[in-house]
Amino acid sequence: MKSYSALHIFNDRERILLARAARLVRKVKDPGAENKESPDIIRCHELARAVGKVLDLRYIDGKFGFIDHTWLLTFQKTGDKDNILDVYAVGSLPMVILVNASYLTLSHHKLYTPGRRPRSDIKQDVVDSLVEQMLSEYQHLTKIGDKSIGREG
Repeated sequence: MKSYSALHIFNDRERILLARAARLVRKVKDPGAENKESPDIIRCHELARAVGKVLDLRYIDGKFGFIDHTWLLTFQKTGDKDNILDVYAVGSLPMVILVNASYLTLSHHKLYTPGRRPRSDIKQDVVDSLVEQMLSEYQHLTKIGDKSIGREG
């Protein structure tokens, strides 16, 4: 079954972005996954920047509730209504989600509060490594035409 959101709220481009972002994130090798004490645990701040670079999306540093967080916006043109592509959703599964930010009656997007300035603690070497891991998968996705799009809803 396809949800109301899949049918009426998010457009084709956003559903493709969601599917691509989810596949890119699944391809990431997390050095902290096996060792929870590892200092190399990937944070949302670097992951969002890497996915944003590969998919050509703008990232926003801010807060999710009271938690420092970084997410992506689905549009680039001024005047378009951005929806949120969160590639490291806080306290949620699945990890990669698309959040509607257009309807005033849906208040969950209000948990995402943009910060006043970009973060100064970004590990650029981590971002670069993530981008490198994702690029071959992205090239594969664009060649096959995202055959998996539309199966989820």
